Amino acid sequence: MVYIDKIKSGNKIFYYLGKTIRTGQNSWKKIRIKIGTKKPSKELIVVSFDVPEYARRRRRWLRACLISFGFSRLHKSVWMGNYGLPKEFIDDLKDLKMLPWIHMFVAARHGTIVEDVSQERKRPGVH
Repeated sequence: MVYIDKIKSGNKIFYYLGKTIRTGQNSWKKIRIKIGTKKPSKELIVVSFDVPEYARRRRRWLRACLISFGFSRLHKSVWMGNYGLPKEFIDDLKDLKMLPWIHMFVAARHGTIVEDVSQERKRPGVH
């Protein structure tokens, strides 16, 4: 289960996306990723993943993280966003042994195909 932690430090309040994961038979690890307000970048980051069914909890955690980072879903396992991913997130993916299942890249341009398709849909008689 993914949860939100609220931590007060002085006059500021910070929110973290958290998850407790099992790392061994009797050991657990708490993962927290800071949810902040970042300025969007001009680069479009695309994250694609193929997490096996036996790791579905980690897949759910990954999706929750991407949502918290402001990413939007293109397909079930393809997400895009204009925000950088924190180093802590990449470190957590490494700790969870998820890196072989995930591909991240920066797209040069976006929207060209979507714009063309949306124009096609506006024409009467085209399905």
